[in-house]
Amino acid sequence: MSIQNLLDSDITQDEFLRENNATLLFKKLPIEIGGLIVRKNDINIIIINDYLSDNDKRKAFLHEITHLELGHTYQYRMLDNNSDIYEQEVDNYINNLNYD
Repeated sequence: MSIQNLLDSDITQDEFLRENNATLLFKKLPIEIGGLIVRKNDINIIIINDYLSDNDKRKAFLHEITHLELGHTYQYRMLDNNSDIYEQEVDNYINNLNYD
């Protein structure tokens, strides 16, 4: 199941998370961090900044699940020199999705 299936309402958010072995948490993070995704014990943990507006939370969630769909949870490291490349790849992917 892809992000496009989620955006097209072919699947629910819960179904998407379950299919991707992911859980969604809302935590108070520094304001400059919209969200992040970490993988622990084969579970993808998506954390969204609870300080964000509802609209910005949706955008952050879309951004983080795009990292998941592109496989960045397996190769991404906090100090990885390719993080800018991964962020650009996510932005390009999102720009090509069909959603309102």
